[in-house]
Amino acid sequence: MRRSQYTPMSSRRLVPRLHLIFAMIISAGGLLMACGPGRTAIDTRRRSDPLQQKERVPDVEETSNEASGPYTGVVIRGSDEFKALSENYDPDIVFKDEKKNGDERRMTKNCKEKLDALAKAVKAKWGSKGSGKVVKLKVISAYDTAEKRRHHTAHSLHHEGRAVDLATDDRDKRKLGELGQMAYKAGFDWVNYASKSYIHASVKIDGAGEEGSCFPETSLVRLEGGRTKSMKDLQVGDKVASMDSSGKLVYSKVVTFLDINPNKPTKYVSIQTENPAAQVTITGSHLIYQLNRTTRQKSTVHARDLKVDDFVYVQNGSALGKFTVGRIVSVMRTQNLGAYAPLTETGTIVVDNVLCSCYAVISDAKLAHWSFAPLRFAEWLFPGCSAHDEPGIHWMYTIHLFFFGDVFTAVIVVDLSDTILQEKADLKLH
Repeated sequence: MRRSQYTPMSSRRLVPRLHLIFAMIISAGGLLMACGPGRTAIDTRRRSDPLQQKERVPDVEETSNEASGPYTGVVIRGSDEFKALSENYDPDIVFKDEKKNGDERRMTKNCKEKLDALAKAVKAKWGSKGSGKVVKLKVISAYDTAEKRRHHTAHSLHHEGRAVDLATDDRDKRKLGELGQMAYKAGFDWVNYASKSYIHASVKIDGAGEEGSCFPETSLVRLEGGRTKSMKDLQVGDKVASMDSSGKLVYSKVVTFLDINPNKPTKYVSIQTENPAAQVTITGSHLIYQLNRTTRQKSTVHARDLKVDDFVYVQNGSALGKFTVGRIVSVMRTQNLGAYAPLTETGTIVVDNVLCSCYAVISDAKLAHWSFAPLRFAEWLFPGCSAHDEPGIHWMYTIHLFFFGDVFTAVIVVDLSDTILQEKADLKLH
């Protein structure tokens, strides 16, 4: 075995290793029980306290633009809209199906994605009830036309398949507050601790605000050796131009893809610079490095917030060296084909010669990088175990965000990145 080649570690080296193992147990113990894709968009969803009865998040009307958006009308059974609804057969969800017509399984694609992600989190959170039975998410109501009797209000989003009423199958009402919190973290656009027996949650219409956190398939990265490769041809294991923790240009290995969606028309922001000239196409929620005019240091910003005369960092030429600051001369909205989100060891990547982060949605790239330390540690221990190169979203991209707000996780993983690099360097000596 490979371990027999290693010499015993000193206590100084053992402590960081124990920190890593401890962090893996806490941060990823629940994650490893789940292994399915799903989509999660966390914005300000760092809430760590359970909802209180009658509390709603956000604290606005459900059909406001800030929440799930306007009511668009009843989806009539048998219509094209009805046929477009998804039927959810996730084994981690119990469906009440009181009317025996499958309506509790019918919902929009957006609602299904959020519900599947929440189901995995429920399973990971509560495990079993002590009797060996796994606690599962329970759907009490989903699509409902109110044809025979009115369960919901006249303009209920249940009529569109955009709302669900939820509980856990063990009927433990003490879990409802946490379930509401988890539903919000899962990406539901509006959550209401509606009564003492269930949580109500709803989503925006399919496609609303759906811009992802990726690059189009035609975007280019520069490989070790100097040649370029399109995003759609990039593979796990390729080494691409990126930035290390000291700000230097390096080649970093692609560990996995957080999202792959070929041939999907996606909304992007196209950013063009001069002196040096470059043009990168990136989703608006993705993080990109800019020159902070106040501190005169590198900082990350959502691509959608950049404007003309801001400065971003450009790799000028094929050789490794320092980044050059390029002035933005154009910011345009566009639509391109494909959506790809590679994750490198450094958490950064140079795309179309512009320095970008591998992360999106949350505004702190360092915090996002630390939150993926368990994945990088698992990859270090078992190379290839985290690889994801098939269409769909990486399971950890969904699941780890449920635990992202936990304070103890954030504290423990703060020093993981540097420790992992140091451990790898030390092992190369043996």
